[in-house]
Amino acid sequence: MLTSKVLAHYAFGLVAMALIPLITRAYYSIQDMKTPIVISLAALGINTILDLSLAPLMGSSGIALGTSISIILALIYGIFDLNRKLDIVRDDGLKDTVLKIGVATVVMTESMFLAHGTISTLLNDLLINNILDISFSTIAGVGVYAEVCKVLRVKI
Repeated sequence: MLTSKVLAHYAFGLVAMALIPLITRAYYSIQDMKTPIVISLAALGINTILDLSLAPLMGSSGIALGTSISIILALIYGIFDLNRKLDIVRDDGLKDTVLKIGVATVVMTESMFLAHGTISTLLNDLLINNILDISFSTIAGVGVYAEVCKVLRVKI
């Protein structure tokens, strides 16, 4: 159970972990060697603070979550800074939509974790109960995602 919780929190930042090298290469291609180092150092500082803050509360899962959050923040900053330098995305509406979808996705993920935690404590560890747990957690996550998108006025 401990390993699955740690892996779930690392999975939260998996996309960011995969995209950071791409962003770094984009900076190198425009002959900017300094910015990726600054972003990495800032992410390291944020990671240290989050790890020290979350580890006493969540144990090893807190370290995994802190690492994922710091990598996501580094990726977000890298993308926005790269866009500022290269003016890749000129449409402000697109930027707002992507940001809103990101917020909705984070809220959905956390609601799925909450629903899973609540449902799994109520059910025994049988196959049908696990299927029900996954089904209800998914339904809850999709419902929350749709509601957050509606509140943020994102057209799905």
